[in-house]
Amino acid sequence: CEGFGKLTRESVQELIGRDTVNTLPLATLEAFRDHGRPRESLTEGLTEANATMETLQTCNTLLYPGRSVIPFVLPFPYQQCDCVTQNEWAAEQVKTVPGAACTMVVNPSMPAAFVDQQVRKHRFIGYKPYMWYARAENWREARITDFLIEPHLEVANQYGLIMALHLAKSLAISHPDNLADLERLTRKYPRVRWLLLHNARSYPPSPIERAAPRLRAIPTLWFESASGSEAH
Repeated sequence: CEGFGKLTRESVQELIGRDTVNTLPLATLEAFRDHGRPRESLTEGLTEANATMETLQTCNTLLYPGRSVIPFVLPFPYQQCDCVTQNEWAAEQVKTVPGAACTMVVNPSMPAAFVDQQVRKHRFIGYKPYMWYARAENWREARITDFLIEPHLEVANQYGLIMALHLAKSLAISHPDNLADLERLTRKYPRVRWLLLHNARSYPPSPIERAAPRLRAIPTLWFESASGSEAH
């Protein structure tokens, strides 16, 4: 089928599911329309009960044939979340894959001593805080330390942990408060590594372009680029 490139009709047929994002090239999609047999194949044989790390690795084999994938797991911070149970489940799952690593969901209500104990017990390599846990009237406009408290950062600095961080505020990374907080916190906690998710919530490029001159001076920042709506 001309247009499939490295994708075969068989491999495309095994990657179909509802509520997924289509990333097929147009020529591949047209070729599949001519010769493929559409069905909801991605979840065939799967149930909620067995959606484990083994399931993820099965999907990775389909998505990345011939490649070895080592998962870096970021548990999802549900708004009404039993964070402790979720963290424990995620920690047990990553133990089944050599080299896999996991962050823990944190919220401001957790005592720092408990966070320290959980990091050591489960060997978490970082935190996954989220803005809607903020101690602020409007969590959408919260400052970083409204939902990622400094006692937790003191623990993170001790172990050199990663902060998988979703920024709040309408201007995202370009908001003066976010830039000032990152500059201050990276100086105060130099062993913490900051992973700013979704290009520091810069879905279009303009916020990160405005912030770039100040961000370049911070050596402990990394950026994750999922969900960007335009080329960066």
